[in-house]
Amino acid sequence: MRKLIVCNFITIDGLYDGVDGNMASLFAHQHADYARDDSFDFYNAELLRTAGLLLLSGNAFLGNKAYWTSLPSDPDASAIRREYAALIAAVPKLVISDNLTPAELAPWDNTTITHARTPIARSPR
Repeated sequence: MRKLIVCNFITIDGLYDGVDGNMASLFAHQHADYARDDSFDFYNAELLRTAGLLLLSGNAFLGNKAYWTSLPSDPDASAIRREYAALIAAVPKLVISDNLTPAELAPWDNTTITHARTPIARSPR
């Protein structure tokens, strides 16, 4: 049996996303005490280094793809963020979405879409 690692962003009131499913509003405020503190980035990079697959919803996939594919050209990006951008690009991704199309996956060519309405095969007990 393989190990499952879960890492969720969630707000105190239990929301996983902001207006229109966009997570950007969750990151609009960063307390000054945490500015340029890369601890969370190092933690997530370590998780991703050990992952064999990254599972995302359609909205999370699009937001991550937009951010992490643009990061390597950001001259202000930290070294750990650049490493994470390379890690997330390299790991195979499974996206659960009924609306995402294969054309929206590029440049991440190691991504598979599964539909939320598709029954998941269960192992016999």
